[in-house]
Amino acid sequence: METIKANILDFHSENTLEVSRLNIQDFAHQEKIGDFTCYALATYYPADRFSEVVLESNDRVFRNIISEFKNGEKEEITTYLASALSKCILNREIISTPTQTAICTIPMSNNKETKKRLEKLTSELSSKLNVLNGFEYISSIEREQSSQVPQDYEEDILEYIKFNESALVGKDIILFDDIMTTEKNFLLVANRLKKIGVHNVTGIFLGKTYSIEEHPSTTEPKNVRTFIDNAAYVLSAIEEDKAQALATHAKFYMTKMYSERQSNGDDKVILLAKIFNNIVMRGTPTYPSLYLEEKILQRSNLTYKRKDEIDITYELMNYREELPKIDNYIFEIMRGRASMQNYLAIGILSAWLHRAMITAIIDGVFSDPTQWNIAIIERDIQFSEIAMTDMYIYMSQLAKLLDHRLPKINLTIYTQNADTSGTNDTGMTVIYKDSREYTANQASYHLVINIGMTDMNTNNAKEGTLRYSSDRPYILVTPQIENSESKIENTTNVKRLPRFYNFYPHRYFSTPDEYTAKDDALRFILQNVFRKVEFRDGQLKIIKKILSLESVIGLLPTGSGKSLCYQLSGLLEPGTVIIIDPIKSLMVDQVENLHTIGINASNFVNSDLKFDQKEEILNQMVESNLKFIFISPERLQIKSFRRKMSAASNEIPIPFVVIDETHCVSEWGHDFRPAYLNIARNIRAITKSTKYTPPLIALTGTASYAVLNDVQHELEINSENARIYPKTFDREELNFTIIKTPQQPYSIISKKQETLLNILRNELPKKFQKSNINEMLSDSKISGIIFSSTVDGKTGVAEISKFLDNMNVQHGIFSGKKPKDKKFQSILNYEEYKTNVQKAFKKNKLSLLVATKAFGMGIDKPNIRYTIHYTLPSSLESFYQEAGRAGRDKKDANCYLIFSEFSQDYTNKVLDLTRSNSETSSDFSSIFNNVYDDISTQLFFHFNSFIGESQEILNTFNFLAQYIYPSMIKLKNNECGYLKLKILGGDKAGEQGTIFEKVLHRLLTLGVVEDYTVEYERNFGIFEKTYEIKVRKFNHSQIKSNLVRYLSRYSTQEQIKKYLQIQHQEFGTKTGENELIESKRYIVSLIQFIYDEIEKQRRRALATMVEVARNAQTSNEIKKYILNYFEESTFSKDLSKILRQFDTQEISKIISQILTEKDQEELRNLQGNVTRFLESSPDNPGLYLISALTRIKLKLNEPQNDADDQDYYIINDWSNFLAKVDKQEYSNFVDFVVNTTFSLIGDADELLKKNIYLKTLEYLYSEEFVRKYYNVDWEVSTGIIIKKITKKLSKILDIYGGK
Repeated sequence: METIKANILDFHSENTLEVSRLNIQDFAHQEKIGDFTCYALATYYPADRFSEVVLESNDRVFRNIISEFKNGEKEEITTYLASALSKCILNREIISTPTQTAICTIPMSNNKETKKRLEKLTSELSSKLNVLNGFEYISSIEREQSSQVPQDYEEDILEYIKFNESALVGKDIILFDDIMTTEKNFLLVANRLKKIGVHNVTGIFLGKTYSIEEHPSTTEPKNVRTFIDNAAYVLSAIEEDKAQALATHAKFYMTKMYSERQSNGDDKVILLAKIFNNIVMRGTPTYPSLYLEEKILQRSNLTYKRKDEIDITYELMNYREELPKIDNYIFEIMRGRASMQNYLAIGILSAWLHRAMITAIIDGVFSDPTQWNIAIIERDIQFSEIAMTDMYIYMSQLAKLLDHRLPKINLTIYTQNADTSGTNDTGMTVIYKDSREYTANQASYHLVINIGMTDMNTNNAKEGTLRYSSDRPYILVTPQIENSESKIENTTNVKRLPRFYNFYPHRYFSTPDEYTAKDDALRFILQNVFRKVEFRDGQLKIIKKILSLESVIGLLPTGSGKSLCYQLSGLLEPGTVIIIDPIKSLMVDQVENLHTIGINASNFVNSDLKFDQKEEILNQMVESNLKFIFISPERLQIKSFRRKMSAASNEIPIPFVVIDETHCVSEWGHDFRPAYLNIARNIRAITKSTKYTPPLIALTGTASYAVLNDVQHELEINSENARIYPKTFDREELNFTIIKTPQQPYSIISKKQETLLNILRNELPKKFQKSNINEMLSDSKISGIIFSSTVDGKTGVAEISKFLDNMNVQHGIFSGKKPKDKKFQSILNYEEYKTNVQKAFKKNKLSLLVATKAFGMGIDKPNIRYTIHYTLPSSLESFYQEAGRAGRDKKDANCYLIFSEFSQDYTNKVLDLTRSNSETSSDFSSIFNNVYDDISTQLFFHFNSFIGESQEILNTFNFLAQYIYPSMIKLKNNECGYLKLKILGGDKAGEQGTIFEKVLHRLLTLGVVEDYTVEYERNFGIFEKTYEIKVRKFNHSQIKSNLVRYLSRYSTQEQIKKYLQIQHQEFGTKTGENELIESKRYIVSLIQFIYDEIEKQRRRALATMVEVARNAQTSNEIKKYILNYFEESTFSKDLSKILRQFDTQEISKIISQILTEKDQEELRNLQGNVTRFLESSPDNPGLYLISALTRIKLKLNEPQNDADDQDYYIINDWSNFLAKVDKQEYSNFVDFVVNTTFSLIGDADELLKKNIYLKTLEYLYSEEFVRKYYNVDWEVSTGIIIKKITKKLSKILDIYGGK
């Protein structure tokens, strides 16, 4: 295999001031600040808000230049900036009359150096433009107390500067300031200049601070402001198309007639309002609470019922008859003339009222913490009492989470049809009055809200003018109606009300394990937002851990509601939750599911979207209009996304980051998606500038102990209590069947097809009581998936599809990439095709899907009744994960595996962990060259991912020596630099990119590379990658320290010592490059460790899957394998103790338990646990010993028909124990173990005993051993002794000359 080849595009140090990199030809920004036109050279990213790793190289250079201009001593920077500004000013033709134009600056400080720089800039700029030098026209006032001119207080700045009015009058002033941010100071100075008599003021700036906020307006009123908003509650009984039509007409104006008050940042009521706002604005439209929905249904005299027992949603009994009314009510709302019977308007008005109340609370309207007096003027429909009661119930539940009590509310409702006054169920006092009784000077109210569906100036409105007092907080809510003639007094411009509000992530639980009233509040949200009756096992624990703001690894069986854990938690925290998904189909599915339950403040970004679509969604994230955004791990390596994410977290903190299907971190990260291994590092880098680092929420349905360990290490989740397990992984509704196809090299494929056809045509129709396959496929309540490991090839998706076509079986296909077969060449846009197939399958328009694992994770479709694995998955986790797509509605489902194996001996040889990757890879190439069975398919992927220690060492070191080291030596000690390059590879560029990113991850681990980003560019239909790599000047002691830190996550001190002692080989480097030569040793050590641990874990996982496929006969046996593998047992804690240390005392304790244990289920559970632990530690001799002894005890207690297969696994475990234990250091223990093993077997299985004896002789060949265990196999023992005697006699004869 060729080594990596790259083309270096650029290199510069992090502190470079190379102005040539900027190439500024024109102003990047032009905008209005107040009444003044202003320009800026470029976007400025403040260092305290944007770390350098999110910036483009020119942005970093520009920031360096700004910093040097403000704080440095290099005059050439000032000269460059004057030149750049003059060029841009001339290009824009800003100067009309040079003789009447002057360059002035806003004084930054009394500091002499600062004044000197500004004076030089003004002088050079005015000279280049041939205009007046106005440096002295505006100057700072000398003060003893402070040399710094305040930048943040608008009431102060004019007191610190003076104006030469006679020089300024009648001039055109180009007013310079360094950075355009809020620009309050610029506005004050510019407005003063206009008052003095300046003809025109134009602002020029070096940079415009990146911000999503608008610049201040001089004309914005302070006491009356109008906002536009959109909010609606829609009954769950209303169909989606009608709900969306309602949302279209749910826009409204909110006019606030009061001054906002400074509120206490720690005010719990304000925090409650912001949290409640997350609930209200999670979707437009969204579902109301159960209380509000039932009140609306009851008040409307509608007949309704629950749709099912799982979800609390309703359906109208006479929906078809009700449709004309619904259409008429929507039309009324659209026209702004809703009738009193319009129950749909109640949901919309309630949402509007909730938004008005939330706004008032956040604005600090309510100063009394004990009692609120509120008046609501209902202009038309009567709804306020149930809406306010609903809000009070909701906020009272949320208040439990904050250990707070709401103030008492006294509500007065001014309406046309006064209802009975009194106290309702919440304790809220309600008084009804005639709307004509209301007067503006009723000072007893803290807030008045005037609200209705009718427009203020329509004939139906009873009030022609507003009645409000300027000193009494008043909110007017009116619909936004197209072509409306309504005019709102005292408003001149309209802004959009923030969808979500900022607050610091809140820690709700300090002791998550305790039951409190907070649990009831969470259950209330579960029922009212997600419409679920009760939490499933494990959900509440994970939610409470998330709301403790702690990183967590949550395991829940497939179909147990992992997604709900982060969704519910995200609604209680600020900002946008980032969810990292492994595949695009899962993103689409998750967003569709959220939209279905009324959470449409969610979206995804992936490569299927056009650039404009991605930008729009990312801008929604930056503007805090999304609660959930789904991305791939690779997107965290894209600089433009990093910048957007950093900007978003600067506005409102990202509360936490979710890694969904987190087993992919381990299973895919080390194989073909290295970006998974960088997640923790990337999140820290992107949020570096904030004071808050989001915790990581890792969720999966299936993960072995090995995968969990790896995930925990790679995500750097260090807490011992981070993992949360369910009580059981059992899916009672799943029934398993494994069918073995004949082990013949030339008939396997056809036998697989025959088996598949039999399942589809005979077995499944019979199970579902259908007469034939067509009847089964036409039933919308029955759907299924056929899984294959590959897209192409003899057992791939394409081949299965063609076979089903020939058998006239209707189906669709779904795979990550487009199949090569000509059948699919007519599909021009395969991504669009996949999306359509996914939607058709989810909406029951397609009953059968043939798919790769690209459709195997997270897809939520309740009525999948069967899955068929056409090929063997790579691990037991993958099998259970993919099979678990079925039965998500908890009804019976059937899961098949069609297993083919050419030769057990060949399989065993390649999966033998006593042999290295290079040995087994060589065997694979020779043995499986003409074999096409399930194992060969998985091994093909495996050896493509793990290309060999030597090749990986060569790739990593060569890249370091040829590309990084020559650039790195240009840096100062501990300085960073940025290397930009493009990987060369032609048609193999994608493959080279994956290999290269593995190399980068190795160098990241060693600290040679600190970070990297990727840019994607489409060239002739192919995406090309350009990398920017952040490198640091290193020394070998730093590399060693980083290596030890990494190894200590996985290994014991003894193992670390072993890896550090590995001697490097020479790779042809120049003599004298000591740092580079020394680094080889650590590269070798790191890669050797990866192959000893990760590569062997993969082969061990496949071996476990093969063992299950070979030996499990019934559904019950398959489930026992699965549950014993995944679930904790009484042995788990003891086993974990020997993971990191070969402790003979702990091992002896477990051996003693094995010898005395009589319960077969306990022994099987132990065997499953040991198998799981061995995947985490594939070189652990103690675990192999325990596995061997457990297998022996199981066999002796319950002899099985396939004794040879059982013996193979026993001998294999025994061999691994002897190969990996230090036989010299632990000689006494080994002797004890051998003796114990032979005693355990006794006379029950002489053949097994002999095989163990023979295998032991391979490792412990001594005369003493043979004599001690002579009777185990006296023939072999006698032969060995005779051979020894013969050798001795031969030596004696030699001494005595053969006599």
